[in-house]
Formats: sequence, C-alpha cells, structure tokens
Amino acid sequence: MTLAAVAHVNNRNSRAAAAEAAETLRQGLAGQRPDVLIAFATAGYTQPELIGTLRAAFAGVPLCGCSAEGVLTTAGGSDEGSHALAVMALRSEAMRFSTLSVRDVGADSRRAGRALAAQVQRALADGAPASARENHALFVFPDGLTTNCSQLLKALQAELPEGVTVAGGTAGDMMAMQRTYQYHDGEVFSDGVSALLISGDVQFEVGVSHGCEVVGLERTVTRSEGSAVEEVDGQPAWPVFSEYLAVVPEQLTGDYMSRLAIAERLDEPSDYGTHIVRVPLRIDHGRDALVFGAEIASGARVAMTRRLPERVVDNAVASARTIEAKHKTRKPSFVLQLDCAGRGRQLFGERCTEMGLRPIQAVLGEKTPWLGCYTYGEIAAPGEQRVRFHNYTVVICAVYEVAADDPSAAGESPRTTAPRPER
Repeated sequence: MTLAAVAHVNNRNSRAAAAEAAETLRQGLAGQRPDVLIAFATAGYTQPELIGTLRAAFAGVPLCGCSAEGVLTTAGGSDEGSHALAVMALRSEAMRFSTLSVRDVGADSRRAGRALAAQVQRALADGAPASARENHALFVFPDGLTTNCSQLLKALQAELPEGVTVAGGTAGDMMAMQRTYQYHDGEVFSDGVSALLISGDVQFEVGVSHGCEVVGLERTVTRSEGSAVEEVDGQPAWPVFSEYLAVVPEQLTGDYMSRLAIAERLDEPSDYGTHIVRVPLRIDHGRDALVFGAEIASGARVAMTRRLPERVVDNAVASARTIEAKHKTRKPSFVLQLDCAGRGRQLFGERCTEMGLRPIQAVLGEKTPWLGCYTYGEIAAPGEQRVRFHNYTVVICAVYEVAADDPSAAGESPRTTAPRPER
C-alpha cells in the first residue's frame, strides 16, 4: 500500500541536481505522483534554487526537510560532500501527510512549540481517521543554530494530543556554524522549524542510542540562562571545560566541539542510560559561557564524556534489533535516520558507510527505502520518557504498515523503543 523511492545526487549545479533527483524519483514510483517529498541537502547548494526546482518538478506536492552536515541513503551511503542531495518520495494508501512550519523560532522557542502544536491539532481535526488503529508521528527539523530545543519541545509536547510520536533532528550547515535552512513546500527559510505529520494505519518505532562513556567527576551547573551555561561549581564554565583540551581554541570548530561532549545526568534513568549527551555550539566570551542547542538548568549534574566508536556501532545495532524484534520477519515501509554530525567522518573517517549505516540496514533490511542526514542535534524520547534533545546520538525511525489481519495492533499507541543499557 506504500511506495517509497529515494534519490541521492551529487551534481554541483543546484537546478540540475534537483532535476536529476526528480527523474530518479519518478522512475522509482513508476511514474505515479508522490504524496509527499522529504529532502535533505548539504550547504554547498543555492538552497532556494535547489528546493524551488525540486518542488516545481512535482507541482503541488508537499515537501519538508532541511539543510544538513551530510546525507545517508542506501545507494549513496554516507555522503558529507559539499553538494549532496537526498530525497525520499512517498505514495501511500495507508498514510496521510501534512507539512507544517513555524518561523522566527529563536526569538521565542516556546511560542514556536505552541504554534506548531496548534498546526498539528488543526491537521488532525481536518483529516478523517482511516480506522481505530490510526497512529500519528510528527517529525521535526528545527534550525540547529537559533532554536532553544528544550523550550520548543516542552511547549510542543504540552499541547500535542496524547499519543503523537515525536522525533527528528536539527538542521546543519557543514560545521560552518553560520546559517542553516529549513524547507516547507517550495519555500526555504532560516530560524524556523519544518515538520511532517504522518497519520494512518501504521506503527512508528523509534530507537535512540549513543556511544559515549562518562569520564571524570561530576560537576554542578551553578548558573545558566536560557541555553547558555555560565558557571559550573561556581566558576566560569568555559575555563572549566577548556581544561580538558590540549589546545584552547578561540572559537569552537567542528573538531573541538567533538572533544567537548558533556553528559547531563537524567532525572529518570532508563534503558537508554543514566546520562544524556550535550555538545556546545559556541563560546560566549563576554560571559565565559558555553552556549548549547538546549537548556542545561542550574543544579544539573554534568561530566565530560569520551566517544567509543565500537560502542557507537554496537548500541545502534542493538537499537535496530529492538525494533526488529517487535515485527519479526516484517520489514518497514521506510526508515528515517537522524544521526549526529559528530558521528560521521569526524568519528569514522572514510568508514562512515561501513560503520555508521550498513550495520543498521543489515538488521532492518538492506532493500528497505532509507533516508537520513547528519544533524546538529537529535530529537527522540529515551525509553518511555518525554521527548528530549540529544547530541552524539542516532535516532532510527522505522514505519510499518498495520496488517489487516493483525488484531494486536488495534488501538495501540505509538511507542518509542530504546536499546540495551550502555555498560
């Protein structure tokens, strides 16, 4: 009942890349018109030309997505080149799709969360449920540089209807840390959030895992404001954490960011682990503060971490197996993978496809339609907890159609899965 086609293109010309992707998608859908397009692209493209041309090729078809550090597909593997475009086209009798967006997120991320929740409520009210088995998922792609994701997600979850699965990742710009882009239908903008609501006789399985190990003593955040941590143990935050660096940089480049993975102790430990990983986006030298993509509140217990490449792979595979075990021999209609920008070539070098993608695909199906990107932060719920903002994680979203003869799925709310504990 669901057709999915994926295009992966490296043409450096923005219009030509979009046209090439469109032709690949048409062939994949055997000429049928898609119901929705999901697009991720690296920052080398002229973004309005790229998305405008792609949307024009499928006039009137809803589109969502964002710019990214890199893209992930079966055919192209892991690709962090300056000009990499990946698009999934979906046509489904089992699902309904609504593309949503909110602008000016950085000025008031709580307002943006409430506004997005209101759009979801209207979309659900306008769509007639296909059956009592209908489930819903909201995939969100906020600006990775301007959004306070803690505020966005708290406000969003507080006003969403019960039972809506939320997952996603923040937009990136190839570690330039200057400007990211969000896509909504034919429009391209920054400082916003693009989102896709999927409803239907489907089950959404979301796995989230990381591969970091806590090192050193825990410290206490003694002063924070918004997404900036100003003091730790009564001392300015940046000098405290810069002690862990052999060379202290003036600005946080991608390389130095990867060395400042900070673990925040969870108030509700689960199979996901006891800590959630945070990575600073920049230094506020005026306050000697570190600015993150989400809040770390005063009183939070934090510690440094180190990444373990083998654990990254093992935990991602365990997460995929948790999903697979629920559906036995059935394969997903499609998979979305939101992976951290620091877990691509920064971690695995030229072995990104081999280490970060193929092991997961081997579990959920090497022929399963697959689309992913590297983000500046991932969004998912660890275990059965509330939705949170993460760094250095991978979020795996597998979508399964509900079989007509499967009585166990009737009325089942979507749930978030988690991998085995990290030890």
